[in-house]
Amino acid sequence: MFKPDTEIELTYPDSTLVESNTTFRRRYLQIREVRDLIADPITPEEYLRRPLTQRSRYLLTAYDKESKSWRQFYVGSSKEHLTDGRLRIALYEKGGIPPRRSFRDLSKPLGEIESLSPVK
Repeated sequence: MFKPDTEIELTYPDSTLVESNTTFRRRYLQIREVRDLIADPITPEEYLRRPLTQRSRYLLTAYDKESKSWRQFYVGSSKEHLTDGRLRIALYEKGGIPPRRSFRDLSKPLGEIESLSPVK
């Protein structure tokens, strides 16, 4: 899909906060790194740094040519690859075997989550 050292264009939101109404704009990016969050999940610390960010499977670290800065972009937040932004979590020790079941639904702000129920 995306490879390091390639240039792409994405229509990306100005804000990736969960449930935010935002405007989109064209971004011109030079990709440095592609992180597949299934193969390399985010840690609890990474999640807690920005708990209300809408996430998706692929996270790009890229140079934004317009802002002239390095940034991170969740591919599923772009208009071209839009996903529902649901995040599944599972707790296990680093280096351990991932569990067969995960929990959901962290797509809502933390105060709105009544309970974490196992995925069936």
